[in-house]
Amino acid sequence: MMGASNNSLNNIQTYNNGSDGIHIAYSHNNALNNIQSYNNGSIGIYIRWYSHYNALNNIQSYNNGSAGIYLRDGSDTNMISNIQSYNNQY
Repeated sequence: MMGASNNSLNNIQTYNNGSDGIHIAYSHNNALNNIQSYNNGSIGIYIRWYSHYNALNNIQSYNNGSAGIYLRDGSDTNMISNIQSYNNQY
């Protein structure tokens, strides 16, 4: 999602992608609930480029080629709860 706001992603599995499972940039006030992101080539869930006020709840991110969940580039004030992130490269 790029430049997307006020959306809900619910009950999603994202796996075996060559790059990131879910990539969010310049996006605000989104809800990600009950997400499984695994076996992706890079990051399981990537939130970057000034994405604020997003809520991640009930997330499993594992066996990804890079980080399980990665927030960067000014992405703050995000709410994250009930996360399992394991067996990722770092």
